[in-house]
Amino acid sequence: MADEIKTEEPATPAATPSPAPAAAAPPVEAAAPAAAEPAAAPETIAPTLLEQFDAEAKEKEAAAAPPVEADAKKPGEEAPKEGAPEAPVDPKPLEPVAYEFTPGEGFTLSDERRGEAIAAFDAFRADPVKGAQGLMDLHQKAVTEAVNTVRADQVAVFNQTISDWENEVHGDPELGGAGFQTAMRAVAEARDAFVTTARDPKIAAMHREQFEHFLRVTGAGSHPAFLRMLHNVGGRMIEPKEYIGGGVPKSVGRKPSGKGGGDFYEHPRSGTED
Repeated sequence: MADEIKTEEPATPAATPSPAPAAAAPPVEAAAPAAAEPAAAPETIAPTLLEQFDAEAKEKEAAAAPPVEADAKKPGEEAPKEGAPEAPVDPKPLEPVAYEFTPGEGFTLSDERRGEAIAAFDAFRADPVKGAQGLMDLHQKAVTEAVNTVRADQVAVFNQTISDWENEVHGDPELGGAGFQTAMRAVAEARDAFVTTARDPKIAAMHREQFEHFLRVTGAGSHPAFLRMLHNVGGRMIEPKEYIGGGVPKSVGRKPSGKGGGDFYEHPRSGTED
């Protein structure tokens, strides 16, 4: 699977100062019509089948638990009041300027973005010291939007891969169909039994968290091969043991000797007593 996709939300860009009303500018050459913006891609990584199974189990436990009464609002508590916005200061009128700029190859400039750029340029002309921040904000906004678009595309591809794997699982004769819930229960039991051998609860919790992180960033919790392996392990946990020679061992009429006992089978040389 691809390297881990970071899910941290990008920093919110600073608000762009409101453009000051400027004198009417001469007509500017119309830009080429902007291409229709594609539908926004999902930004959240879809949970895997194993995570969905655990979430459903927690929901059932929560539904069975008695309801908890919400704390009453304490007397004297009021919602914080927002301060009144500061009145805008009218800047000095500027001489109209027809800015000339063209987007680079492969890029388009919408009317909205062109208007934001002109407003930032005008603010810089009116007060270069303060207007420089507007240019920085405009650049940061453009970079943030580009990063968000790339990340959304990556998440969309990852989620589609997970969806394809889940369709394979549901169509698998061993894992899917009417026995899906039973198969997932066996998978969860195998995970719980072997995800850690630590006796310390804190260490055991850390091992479980590491395993959950592994499922999350790789999508392995929905991969048919991984689920099939855990399902096979879970099946061995509940099936009878297989003995050498096949079949169930025959009783020889006495308990096994030696420390600890254990399973044993009839052997040609085991017919004599110690």
